[in-house]
Amino acid sequence: MGMLGGGQFVADDARRGAKMMLYFWGDPSVLAGKNFRVEARNTYNEKIKMSEGVFDDFLFGEDVQQVLTSFQPFSREGEWQLSFLVDNQLFTEFLIEVLPPLPKAEQYTLIDHPMELIVGKETEVYIESTMDNGKEIKVKLLNNKGNIVSEHVFMQDGTFSGAAGGDIYQYRGNLYFPGQGTWNLLIDGKKTKPFKN
Repeated sequence: MGMLGGGQFVADDARRGAKMMLYFWGDPSVLAGKNFRVEARNTYNEKIKMSEGVFDDFLFGEDVQQVLTSFQPFSREGEWQLSFLVDNQLFTEFLIEVLPPLPKAEQYTLIDHPMELIVGKETEVYIESTMDNGKEIKVKLLNNKGNIVSEHVFMQDGTFSGAAGGDIYQYRGNLYFPGQGTWNLLIDGKKTKPFKN
């Protein structure tokens, strides 16, 4: 079993699982035309049906069944067990770690997870907004005492249609985390909840 997607999963984020490629290795005569289902269960015994469908063609006529699908968002961070079933029989299962939700402020979402950024290195990241706030937005990084650690200007980098309708405005800029800790972002005066990197 193999899985190719949009990076590490993040709680409450549909983007990371929006386009998933699943690879099932096995005998084509056994898997062809069969139903598959992917389920997830966390340590709180919450269960989510992530995806389901029917096997079609085998990849390059070999023994790999390739499936293009999408996953439901994970409801919370932490350890989740993914179970892959073929005709309601367990094919395989393994554990993954789901990151906490992305830092958000009113109308703003940081779409690069702070836990994936390199500490001590300025990194280009993106912020999405549900409102057009002009060509630039001001972003301040605050430490756990509320002190400003750094200030940045993010420039509008594009607009696209959101899944729920309406436009999404994307801003690009750099963030620098001097170390690991608990932080807030102040984005054009709107503060995120505390988050860790």
